[in-house]
Amino acid sequence: MADVLTWMLEHHTWANIRLARACADLDDDILDTALDAMTGSVRHMLHHITESEVWYVSTLVPGQPTAPPWRDGPFPGFDVILRSLRETGEALVLFADDLTGNDPLTVDLDGTPYQATVAFPLTQAIIHAGEHRTEIQTTLSRQGIEPPTLDAWTFQSYRRTVGSA
Repeated sequence: MADVLTWMLEHHTWANIRLARACADLDDDILDTALDAMTGSVRHMLHHITESEVWYVSTLVPGQPTAPPWRDGPFPGFDVILRSLRETGEALVLFADDLTGNDPLTVDLDGTPYQATVAFPLTQAIIHAGEHRTEIQTTLSRQGIEPPTLDAWTFQSYRRTVGSA
């Protein structure tokens, strides 16, 4: 089963990076547009996804920072976002590769300890980013920009082309 989870996290990482790369060359007007019923602007959502990924890794891998140094600051730029998405994605995949069971862990939710298992942050990482990636794709589409395809079929084709994520 670890292979299945690893594949899912590789897709998760690929999709996060692919979408961030697609947004990197967009104009500020597009990046800063926030549509009704969305979490925020494209820039805000990419920032949010990325800082959340840092938190998920910190809950699973001892000694990792619980937040990026730029958490409460302005958007740190696409180089920083892409590097962080790559690093956190690699950390999640490595964690999944070594996973032997759904071990218990204590998660810090805003200073309150919460008893969970490793499945909690892994599931939340995949679902959370997927929801916000969809919001970003919708925001781009509504502005006349074709967002990248992030589905499993496209990822599988990518893997066949390059050998792995």
